[in-house]
This record gives sequence, C-alpha cells and structure tokens, in this order.
Amino acid sequence: MSNQIGSLKMGQKFKKTPAGEIPVDWEIEELGNLVDIKIGGTPRREVDEYWDTKLETQNHWVSIRDMRNRFISKTKERLSSLGVKKSNVKLIPKNTILMSFKLTIGRVAISDMDLYTNEAIAAFVPKGDVESIFLYYVVPRFALSEEADIAVKGNTLNKSKLQGIVLPIPPIAEQKKIAEILWSVDDLLDKDNAEIEKIKKLKNNMMCQLLTGGKRMPGSIGKWEEKKLGEIVEFSNGKAHENDISENARFVVVNSKFISTEGRIKKYSNSCLCPANAGDVVMVMSDVPDGKAIAKCFYITENNKYTVNQRICLLKTKKMTPKFLFYLLNRNSYYLSFDDGAKQTNLRKEDVLDCPLIIPPTIAEQQAIAEVLDGISAKIVVLENARDKHETIKKGLMNMLLTGKVRIR
Repeated sequence: MSNQIGSLKMGQKFKKTPAGEIPVDWEIEELGNLVDIKIGGTPRREVDEYWDTKLETQNHWVSIRDMRNRFISKTKERLSSLGVKKSNVKLIPKNTILMSFKLTIGRVAISDMDLYTNEAIAAFVPKGDVESIFLYYVVPRFALSEEADIAVKGNTLNKSKLQGIVLPIPPIAEQKKIAEILWSVDDLLDKDNAEIEKIKKLKNNMMCQLLTGGKRMPGSIGKWEEKKLGEIVEFSNGKAHENDISENARFVVVNSKFISTEGRIKKYSNSCLCPANAGDVVMVMSDVPDGKAIAKCFYITENNKYTVNQRICLLKTKKMTPKFLFYLLNRNSYYLSFDDGAKQTNLRKEDVLDCPLIIPPTIAEQQAIAEVLDGISAKIVVLENARDKHETIKKGLMNMLLTGKVRIR
C-alpha cells in the first residue's frame, strides 16, 4: 500500500458539478447509466415449501444481516426451487456489487456466487466502461452525501433515487488504481479484524474456564459458592436524562449506546440524577430482538464522571471483587435467555437480581481471575485502536481519491 500511496500527487484544475468539485478530466454520470439495478424480493414466509430449511439447494438468499464482510460467500437462508419460481426474486451473478438501501442504508458487499436478494438490497450490474470495485467504494460515498442532493427520509431510498445518484467518474485506468489502493487498505483491516477475533476467542475460552471453576488459579483453596446476584449487590435503576443533554456538559450519560460501544459514543448532561462511581457495574436492561446490547455491562473506573440513564441498572457490591462481578455478568447467558428473537427484551429488577452465580470463596482468587482477563482485554484494546487508525486512514483516502483532491499518476 505504501508504494501506491507514494505515487499520488495533488490535483490542480477542478470544475463544479452536481457531485461537487472534481478534476476537469473527470466526468459525472448518473448511476442508472452505469449499471442495471436489480431489486430482490422475499417469498411468502407462511409457505414452507418456498424455503429450503435443510440448506440443500444453491439458491442462496441474501438479507442485510448477511452483509457483514466484503464478500458474501454464504447465507443464513436459501430458497427452494418453488420459492424462486413463485416469487419476484432475480438471479444476481457472481461479482455483483450489492448495497442495502432500506432500514440499514449503505451496507455494501460483493457476491462471491450466484444468489438472490431481498427487497432491501439493490444489485448493481455494470453495463458500461466502469470498474466494479470502484463502484463498491464510490456509490455509498455519494449515495448519502450532500453532493448527491438525495434527501433520505424514513430511512429508505428507492430504485428511482438510486438511478439518479450522480457520481464522479475518473478515466477507467484511474478507477482501477483507486480501487486497488482502497482494496489494499481493506485487506489490512481484514487482518486487523482477524487478529482481534483470534484474541477474543482466546478470551472467551479463558472466561469459560476461569468463571466456572473449571480452571483454578495457583494456590486457590475451597469450593465455589452458589449465590443469587441479589445476595451480593445493591440495585439502582437509572434515571431519564433526555431533557438535559448538552454537548459541553460535565457528566457522561451512561446509556445503551455508550455501553454497547464500550464507551466510544457519548452524550453529556449537567444533571447527575443517578451517579456511578469507581467499582460500580452498569448493565443494559432493554434491547431489540437479537440485539447485541442486552445484558452488556460497563465497569466504572472514575468518580464524579458518570450518570446512569433509564433502562440501565447500577450494581454496587461490597462482598466481592467488583471487576470479577463485571466479567461474571457481562452478556451472561441467563439474561440472554430472556431474548426470544421476536419482541424487545425488557429485564425487570427481579429478573436481574435472580441471576444464579457461582463465586470463588476468596477475594484473592477473584482478583487473580479478573487480572488475567484484564490482561487479555488490554491486548484487544490495543488491536482495536490500531484497527481504528486504519479505518481513519481509509476514510481520509476515500475522501481524497473519490473526489480527485489527490490524483494518481
């Protein structure tokens, strides 16, 4: 990647266009003139014969939840031959660019096989002199930008708006080089994520052993004790802060978004209606079906900094190591069992406190276990910070390369 970046030079002459200022030798074009746009569909769910529950066919059917990586090489659901025949699904060939345009907008992937999509996903099949991987980067960049002049309301686009997206189009050779550079950054990000997942799996394996007594720390003695959470903590419900949110306020509001992003996304308030102090554990009590936030915990490390929002509970303990309690409770399987995948999960106070736990008999063993898991967690943070830096680099490159602010020789 570094050699390619070294070959960049600053652009000089620009022209104003509906897609913003672009180099004079670039063109602008509507997406509909560059690609055929195919919108998928969903066979009737109530007709079992339309769906291949045994996943024996190759009629892969893609929904937004399948669009997690650059390539789609497998799907959670497949269609029967009858389902294909009796619905409006369209066959999408391998190496087609897919983009979600309803509900979750702008998620992009490439088909690594022939497949079908649902009605929230658009397939862009190139029909002119355009590099498909270039489209992979430039379409979402301009689909929701101010330059595109597309007002997205109700979290949805439509085929007509997609066709009218105005894109800056460099010469084909430059398209390929831009795609090559951005693709190499994504390769680096894939390596980052693979390493992060490797360490996370190690951490999960260690937690399975250390938090159940399957593996004891050196010098540990005594049997682990069975307790309910209500026996070892004081419980408090968070308070609503929505009417007192300010960008420059003093206290961080501990809400679901804050906890689910490990504290990266913050809101602030000058009201501290439910203070949390060092050693407290806070936990999300409400989430959407199959959500990743329910029972997600955050460990408080500072005094006079945090205030807890509604539908978040605050747990204080004086009878055990607080950090060990954090590891015991975070996404505990007992709480996850309340999520039926169909409706929003709302844990009650009684549900939270009734959680069964097994606990080491000594503070020393609790602390030792927490320190081991803290060490692995610290490695994950270092890797995630490196990944985030590469994400920032990618955003900067996209801003420069896809607008011609920096040119490739």
